Amino acid sequence: MLMFAMCLHGLFRSIDGGQVWREVQLSHAPLFDLVREPAGGVLVIGRDSSRTGYNYNLVRVYPDGRCTEVLGPAPWLSGSTTTVLSSGTMLAGMKSDSWGVRRSTDSAHIWVQISLEAGAVNDFCQSPDGTVYAAMHGSIYCS
Repeated sequence: MLMFAMCLHGLFRSIDGGQVWREVQLSHAPLFDLVREPAGGVLVIGRDSSRTGYNYNLVRVYPDGRCTEVLGPAPWLSGSTTTVLSSGTMLAGMKSDSWGVRRSTDSAHIWVQISLEAGAVNDFCQSPDGTVYAAMHGSIYCS
């Protein structure tokens, strides 16, 4: 069973259900969030340590542990909720802000605000039939 875990010391991957953990080498630190991908890997939100200032970027880590360098800038700092749909489209929303839902279809390079409802987004989920649900303002909205 493939597992990913994140802690203060970095990102780790286990292929045996957590018996043995190996570090995934990333050039981004500190790490802020992991987002599961339908294909089995994860997206990692982290601060780019190669530049000055606070640059938050998205890195794709494949199930075999190899990484794609920066996919694109993250439109948030931390405290976001993000999901990758089975189509590869990414949705993002801030838990503590009111800018609603944003969507990227080009590996996080361009984000477009898509929700008609502005507000904080607590979580997303996608049903087997492709319907996307977003928990906002104590209500659940569907696509």
